[in-house]
Amino acid sequence: MHGLPKIALGRLRVVAAVLAVVVFDPFADKCVISQEISLADFFAIESPADRRFEKQITATWDGVPLGEVAQRLTNNTDVAIWIDRRVDHTKPVQLSVNAMPLSQVLDNVAELEQLEARRIGPLLYISTEQRIARLRIAIAASRQLALTSYRELAEKQDWKWNRFTTPTELIDQILNDSELQASGIELVPHDLLAARSMANVSRADLLTLLLFGFDLTWNKSDTKLLSIERLADTSTVDRRYSLDDRHREKMLVAAKVLGENAQRRGSDLWIRASMAEHESFAFASGLLSTSVITSRPRPAADMKDRRFTLRVRDQPASFVIEQLATQLGAKVDKSRLDTKADIDTFADRISFDLKTATIDELLSEIASQAGVTIERRGTTWNIAPR
Repeated sequence: MHGLPKIALGRLRVVAAVLAVVVFDPFADKCVISQEISLADFFAIESPADRRFEKQITATWDGVPLGEVAQRLTNNTDVAIWIDRRVDHTKPVQLSVNAMPLSQVLDNVAELEQLEARRIGPLLYISTEQRIARLRIAIAASRQLALTSYRELAEKQDWKWNRFTTPTELIDQILNDSELQASGIELVPHDLLAARSMANVSRADLLTLLLFGFDLTWNKSDTKLLSIERLADTSTVDRRYSLDDRHREKMLVAAKVLGENAQRRGSDLWIRASMAEHESFAFASGLLSTSVITSRPRPAADMKDRRFTLRVRDQPASFVIEQLATQLGAKVDKSRLDTKADIDTFADRISFDLKTATIDELLSEIASQAGVTIERRGTTWNIAPR
């Protein structure tokens, strides 16, 4: 597969800001926020120093089923790898890797089948890009519920179950341990799970993962009762960001990308967007920074022979360059954009359709349309006024 690599964010460092997750319209007058959760909880960023995800893997798989590859990697690294039940676990994997970090290995395995590998807390989840987008929303919403209404479900513990355990048996265990009951349990079909062990996973996250495989989720019903219901077909989530002095200007500039889906309310900024768009906003605003980004094996400094196919339609140049840099593990230096006019120019919308372009041709096209210069020095891209 050619073109831009899919990003798999490894270790992220939360810089600032708190947010609130709601499942209703935040722009409505009756919006009430009962609990704020951190960026780390919202994006499922945990154990940033967990070296297991960077363990070097050397292996060759010649037609080995995807499920077996995942199990071997789990046995070798002690990282729980969860493949969506809607993905064919028997698909043969043809791949050879040498001294490659686990996160990158799974990126490569997933890409072979046009899938995505995403870290959700202490585990790695493999599914389609669309399914993972929905899962991330479900995880964020369930963590909000656990903090506001069912604190017993926020407790983390180690899990282990044998082959042929059913989802219903695990759900019953979660409910019993939390002294809760659930309506709608009959919606969960009979199925058999593969043997698995996971460390430091909350009851809420496990419950969400189990139900998600059947397009189900859980919601609040009563003090000691939750309801299992159909998963809503939504691709966006509403969040509130506090406009703190340190990040205010960057946040307001980054919010321009979202148009009417970003609204300022006093000292707050409300945003309705997909999880990926929220993540891009957080990076562009400086609310999140990466200590390690796992992408493709070759770093951004070694891109001479790489070719990119990229189509952009009416997107701010700043958003495009930040996205590209994040995906390639590069750093964007905008310190030379001294004036507000310079920053506004860099936020102008651009459009292009490039095929098999080099990284320098790609950056040159962006710079030309944005009215800036982009100088690539190693893994740093320096942006300056033209």
